[in-house]
Amino acid sequence: MANKRQQAFEITILLELITTSGGRACVHRWGREESESECYFYDNICSYFEYTPAERIEKCPSNHQPKLRNDMYYARHVLNSNGEIHFERKDYWEITKKGVARLAKYIQHVVRRRMDDNEILQLLMEKNESYEEFIVQALKCVSGDELPSLVSNSSSLVNLFRYAVENLRSEAVQGFLTSAYERIKPFVSRDLAREYGLAPVSHQLTFGER
Repeated sequence: MANKRQQAFEITILLELITTSGGRACVHRWGREESESECYFYDNICSYFEYTPAERIEKCPSNHQPKLRNDMYYARHVLNSNGEIHFERKDYWEITKKGVARLAKYIQHVVRRRMDDNEILQLLMEKNESYEEFIVQALKCVSGDELPSLVSNSSSLVNLFRYAVENLRSEAVQGFLTSAYERIKPFVSRDLAREYGLAPVSHQLTFGER
């Protein structure tokens, strides 16, 4: 049975595959020398949580590998068994349509349950300089649907965002998450930490540099 950190890593692996690796990453098997890009990919998967010094150096008794890395590989195994990623030529991890669908449902959950209106408004406006028409057009691309009529006030813009995410098209998931990655990541960190009893990264829930 997967431990809680392994379960959380299932989501972070899917997110990192779709947002920073274009849906596909080269990840060598045990015993193979790791490239700089692989180490960066691993670090990103783990970067949603804080770890104690002991957790960072803890080894698995069975194979003496770092436990953090072992948990990540177990999460990868579960994702593959579920058909949410697949291995191409053994050294490549690639997200599948089923994995994309899981991410869409997860992001809908985060927006619906974990983000209040002020947080959504900040997410929308901080880099768009209050340019409502630009935001509305972007949301139309996300939902692929006729958005409700926009009344010119901030609460209606928030409602449009909630509506667009609830109607997020599968073919728009990658573009949406890639463009919103830095803004969404703190909320994902907070949600997964709460759900699985982990320590969230201690940053403000605003735009941040990687």
